[in-house]
Amino acid sequence: MLVSSGFVPDRFTLNSLISVCAEIQFLSLGKELHSWVIRSGLAFDLCVGCSLVDMYAKCGLVHESRKVFDGMPVHNVMSWTALINGYVRGGGGQEREGLRLFGDMLLQGCVVPNCFTFSGVLKACASLP
Repeated sequence: MLVSSGFVPDRFTLNSLISVCAEIQFLSLGKELHSWVIRSGLAFDLCVGCSLVDMYAKCGLVHESRKVFDGMPVHNVMSWTALINGYVRGGGGQEREGLRLFGDMLLQGCVVPNCFTFSGVLKACASLP
């Protein structure tokens, strides 16, 4: 990886690289970056955590996304929304879990949903029988 060439990515670079892996669904590199995040002590960085939640969800591994989410000490609208939309995108009945998670987010009361959150919730509602 980049480290072997002497380049050591910081939290901003890792965030960008993980986001690219999410968009192009490059899971193997995403997992390698996740390992680097853990080894470098950035596992509790909010932005990096949000990117990992999003990356695993977009790559179809919502259970891994949930593990990262559950391991985060703090959640923001981006982390909640990434996981909610991951469940909705997964289909196969996972939409209900996305709606349940939205309810949990509202009950916590410290995160205000945004347009992306509502978009995922509406998609989940539209998929219900």
